[in-house]
Amino acid sequence: MFQDATDSYDPRSVEDRRIQPWRKWWPYQPRNGDGDGDGKDDTTSPVLKDPSGAIPPWVKWEFDNDRPWEKPWIYWPLSWSPKYYGHAFIEPEVTHDAAFIEKCLRLQKPHPISEFNPFRTTSLVQFFKDKPGHEAEKAYALRVPVAPESGVQSNFEGAWSQIMLTDARGHEDLFTLDRDGFAWFTHVSEHATLRPRPGFGFGFDAHAFDVVAYMREMADYLVQSLGATECFIYDYVRRSPDPVDRKGGFSDITRRIHCDQSPRSAIGRIKLHMGDRAADLLKKRCRIFSLWRPLLPVIEAYPLAACTYTSTAHEDLVPIDVVYPHYAEESFEIRHKLTHQWFYKSAMTPEDIMLIKLFDNKMDGDTAYYSPHGSWRDPNARKDAPFRRSIELRCMVFG
Repeated sequence: MFQDATDSYDPRSVEDRRIQPWRKWWPYQPRNGDGDGDGKDDTTSPVLKDPSGAIPPWVKWEFDNDRPWEKPWIYWPLSWSPKYYGHAFIEPEVTHDAAFIEKCLRLQKPHPISEFNPFRTTSLVQFFKDKPGHEAEKAYALRVPVAPESGVQSNFEGAWSQIMLTDARGHEDLFTLDRDGFAWFTHVSEHATLRPRPGFGFGFDAHAFDVVAYMREMADYLVQSLGATECFIYDYVRRSPDPVDRKGGFSDITRRIHCDQSPRSAIGRIKLHMGDRAADLLKKRCRIFSLWRPLLPVIEAYPLAACTYTSTAHEDLVPIDVVYPHYAEESFEIRHKLTHQWFYKSAMTPEDIMLIKLFDNKMDGDTAYYSPHGSWRDPNARKDAPFRRSIELRCMVFG
């Protein structure tokens, strides 16, 4: 099954008539590159072949909506550009830049938190980089391996830019999901709990963690806390930059600033997962959130930051296609502006959770329907701070 969400309709998604190169050869069929029976050899297929000649797993894999969170591509040989997606690139050093903070405060609109004189710092994060060719060809990222001689995994890059970040700890009540696009809450989880580990103090056993039970727990929590009628969790991601964790199913932290869903893609997601019920569900309020929680005693290295919806503009958003074996969707990359207002909560523990708005079909012009977010390197953190571990759920909330 292959579903294309990039044609779903939402008036907040601008029509995009640029070339989409992946449409020429996707969905991938096993015969590509092996001849299609017409006597011609399709040797130009950009899909990477299995050296053994066997049908590769990215062709055989089939989507199961009873287990929509399965992501076998994290084990596939994806070759991201080190300029943006790579894990081996050298990150620039970051410093606490007081002069830059003063510059941002002069440029940005006053925020209610300012009267409390909160702690602010600076860092470098990756934003979308405009380059020649994007005028005609839409940016894309493929979650399927590509043969280097005939295709590229992604056709866009990023650039490091400086931002100011404000610590919201102690003033969490000043942020709301509908105005800012994100908010913090306190929740003690029965399943995502640190336990004593002999010889290691308190920690998290990734192998003993029942992720499915945790998703059920948090679905119930969101229904109750948001006054919803239903919650469907379609994805989870455990993140860590630790190479050992990566071998155990963790994905790397996201160093780029992004929004996971465009409105048209979010509607496509709802149709993909909710099937025949989607039309009726979309007649009422539908929201999609990322629910983020630390999985270590305290977050020091690479905390999560989000940008207020009210400090962004539509022209800051860059739609890109994200193509999976079974599904094509659209997400937003972000252009850098000094007027963006970035916030984080310091020293988050497993009892701290953060909700980030990915979509909202309430279209009154004032309600946040996205919030740019990403990880950042804290210049004030200990150099020997433990690797960050976290889990995020992608949650559809109805009613």
